Amino acid sequence: MEKVKELQKSLETQLNQSALGQSKYFKQVEEKTKVPGIYLVAGAGAIFLIWLIFLPGGHFLTNLLTFMYPAWCSFKAIETKGKEDDTQWLTYWMMYGWFSVLEFFIETITAWIPMYFVIKLFFLIWLASEKTRGAIVVYTILRPHLITVDQKLSALLGGVPAEKESSTKTAASVGAGKDLMD
Repeated sequence: MEKVKELQKSLETQLNQSALGQSKYFKQVEEKTKVPGIYLVAGAGAIFLIWLIFLPGGHFLTNLLTFMYPAWCSFKAIETKGKEDDTQWLTYWMMYGWFSVLEFFIETITAWIPMYFVIKLFFLIWLASEKTRGAIVVYTILRPHLITVDQKLSALLGGVPAEKESSTKTAASVGAGKDLMD
């Protein structure tokens, strides 16, 4: 029971420090309902998960959430000078694309998996999370296979494998929009 209270305090602290916890509207809802913010967030999350499981629109909501937030973060990453966030989001989109193609081919199987959209949502959130850097983790696992495929395709098509290419583009030039219109 002690660990549960510690977890609750930790979550309350994180919530109070977040943009949601600082919002005047969130504070008004807390005051009017006399329900602690952590319970409001947990309740909203539970309602959302129940919707994903039992009501129509789970596919749309999952795709919307796992597209819109990463798209916004990708825009912000392009506007920064650093390369690390660009790498995170480029890797996320690569993994998202592979996942979408795979999902298309196994759709008949996924239709039989209970709570599939909840599992998909949590997996894609894990991929997109800047704390877990799940996309980088999955890419690191897939990289040796991708290099092999790249080498075979390059030999077949007569190109230069990605490992041997030397790129002259920099994150700063792409971030400034120089190479986007070329």
